[in-house]
Amino acid sequence: MPIFLRICLFSVLLTPVFAQFETSYQPETTKNNDLLHTELHLKPNWQKKQIAGSATLRLKPHFYDQKSVILDAKGFEIQGVIGQKGDTLKYTYDGFHLNINLGRTYTRKDTFSVAINYVAKPYEAAFESSSKSTEHGLYFIFDSNKPLHFWSQGETQGNSFWFPTMDTPNQKHTQDIFLTVDNQYVTLSNGKLLTSIINADSTRTDHWQQLKPHAPYLTMIAGGLFDVQKEKAANNIELSYYVEPNYAPFSKAIFGRTAEMMAFFEQKMGVPYAWDKYAQMVVRDFKAGAMENTTATIHAENTLRDLNDLVDKNEDNTIAHELFHHWFGDLVTAESWSNLPLNESFANYSEYLWMEHKYGRAEADFHHQEELEGYLSESNEKQENLVRYHYADREDMFDAHSYNKGGRVLHMLRKYVGDEAFFEALKLYLTQNKFKAAEIHDLRKAFETVVGEDLNWFFDQWFLAKGHPILGVKEYYKDGKLTITLEQQQNLEQTPTYKLPLKIGVWTEDGKYNFDAILQDAVHIFTFDVSKKPLLVLVDEDTQLLGEILHQKSVEALKFQFLNAPNVLSRMVAFDSLAAVYAYKPDVLALLTAAKEDVCWQIREKAIGFQETIKAENPLETEATVLKLARYDAKPAVRAAAIKLLRNLGTSTVHTPVYLKALADTSYAVRAAALQSLIDTQNEVADSLVKSLKNTNSSAIQLVLAEYFSKPTHPDFDWFVAKIPSQNASVLYESLQLFGALLLREKADKQVIGLQILENHARNHPQIYVRFGAFQTLQPFSGDRKIEKIIKDIVAKETDPMLLKVYRRFD
Repeated sequence: MPIFLRICLFSVLLTPVFAQFETSYQPETTKNNDLLHTELHLKPNWQKKQIAGSATLRLKPHFYDQKSVILDAKGFEIQGVIGQKGDTLKYTYDGFHLNINLGRTYTRKDTFSVAINYVAKPYEAAFESSSKSTEHGLYFIFDSNKPLHFWSQGETQGNSFWFPTMDTPNQKHTQDIFLTVDNQYVTLSNGKLLTSIINADSTRTDHWQQLKPHAPYLTMIAGGLFDVQKEKAANNIELSYYVEPNYAPFSKAIFGRTAEMMAFFEQKMGVPYAWDKYAQMVVRDFKAGAMENTTATIHAENTLRDLNDLVDKNEDNTIAHELFHHWFGDLVTAESWSNLPLNESFANYSEYLWMEHKYGRAEADFHHQEELEGYLSESNEKQENLVRYHYADREDMFDAHSYNKGGRVLHMLRKYVGDEAFFEALKLYLTQNKFKAAEIHDLRKAFETVVGEDLNWFFDQWFLAKGHPILGVKEYYKDGKLTITLEQQQNLEQTPTYKLPLKIGVWTEDGKYNFDAILQDAVHIFTFDVSKKPLLVLVDEDTQLLGEILHQKSVEALKFQFLNAPNVLSRMVAFDSLAAVYAYKPDVLALLTAAKEDVCWQIREKAIGFQETIKAENPLETEATVLKLARYDAKPAVRAAAIKLLRNLGTSTVHTPVYLKALADTSYAVRAAALQSLIDTQNEVADSLVKSLKNTNSSAIQLVLAEYFSKPTHPDFDWFVAKIPSQNASVLYESLQLFGALLLREKADKQVIGLQILENHARNHPQIYVRFGAFQTLQPFSGDRKIEKIIKDIVAKETDPMLLKVYRRFD
């Protein structure tokens, strides 16, 4: 499951140091019995948000003789348990666990079956005290603003809300699922669709079969009003895309690179895609970014984009992430949630691999830096072992450590052993552990087998210890000798003294020197022979280190770095340092302003942002350059930034024709920037344009409209009321706060309606940052005792651990 919607945005918004929950040791679940096969007959009840089911489970004792079996089953109405000979079995049930007396003793040479008739009531089930998650496991979207459908979410232990199982990642089962729905709906589950039979009552029963073992949390069902498009991958695997009907024309544009991804991943790892098909479905109100259910990935609604939206951004990172899980997570599964990085760090790193392959290293490195910053931001709040056997709640494992840090650790491992060894070791790990559960030492041993080196030092400091290195760098040159002092400045009482293989690049007038260095001590002094005083010293030249490097450089060295560094990340570091400290030196100012025409689009966008913060020495010359970027730059983000800058330059030139032309751009981001410029310049055409765009589905344009309609000069309460129910989460967070600003000025009758909308989102929205946004927006109304009472009740009933931490600040 990717981290994007689950933690990243929220942790960036809020990064104070919180008190930690008390933690306890979290071992791999003991296996008294092995789950072999599950057969389910299911019929959803939309109105009651329940599912009637019968489950037949085939099991065997793991090693020791067994007289009973305990199954996870949350919130069920148990209607009877039958043994394999048709005999009625005795059982006890506490609302969470079904303890079945088997009526005899079975040995490890035996298999046995139990059949359970039940009604699952996921919306009525109590939550286990061991987890504060708000999962229901099965979700019914029964909203007039959204297509009718249902979907399941198993990770971490949600599937036992809708079928009895052993809800732990170290179990593996095969399955047959018979799913009965109205004939107008399509269904999806794991594996192949074997039959689809119309019943006498005009319902239809679909039989989905998965005959390759996988973990119970990866089992899924879904159904509803979907359009389905299909194609074949190069390996003849069927690819299918399930989207709501309005987005049917765009489904192949959204998912159309899946076949190329699958072929690329197979080639890199030398391990074929192991499963029978690969389906992807987009649902509403999903609780995360996506979920890698075996053969049947579910995506959140932000994946739904039309062709103009796709010009600005596709969801390739998420698509690659979930597909890669079908090797790391589905084929080989972490044996416990403590070992979650065996799933998520690989899926996270697949995003880098795909971007590097498809778009080049510069794009991949830019993504790498964003992921690193996500981890560093979270490290201000907490620092944990990557693989951690102590945690308060299993959901705590789904953080920027398991994802962002894990992906960067794999990048360092790849750089250390080299590409050939890295992918050969992954092939060995996947081959040795396929259809099994694994722990971190299985990965280490695979790498050691391939490279012939003891790698405990690497795995101990990066996977089994907390924190990251902070390197202080000092350089000194005299008489042909370059002395570089590296000091590890992190808290060495809580963080390792790292062993760090580093590449150091040194540039002089005579050319470039390349040095390999291994830092193993808290302070290490390296001396190198260099013919002349360096123009630039670059520690960690290939920018692979997960950590912080503190290296004070002269303005001349930074200029040289910006112009000559071998990768975009080093150049961007130099740009930021020059802009922060030396921006008003004439030669630096010229360099940074000229960067608006840099070959790298990220530098061009950064240069435009820099231009906004200074007063250009030659406004007309600057304006001419920006006009060119606004009209012709290949990257939509740069065109949008240039349009924004045009309206802020303060020159006398009127740019209305540029803005009007940009309203027809292929990019929604550019259109939104143009609309905002027309509004800000109080152009007479702005009001009519706003009216013509009121029904747009573009998130970028909706945000412009939300700001417009929240102002005292153009209030539109009804627009917010109409649009908020269908807005996706990324828009909704900001839209609700703008709505709150409008609401403060509205009359009492409208305030009542608006506050009910805010309360509903604060209590019920599936995304935690939207709930938090609505909660924030309620705060100015807390002087009203009724609203104060509602706010306190929201806090009391919130179950997400991260939100509960944040809400303590409001007490």
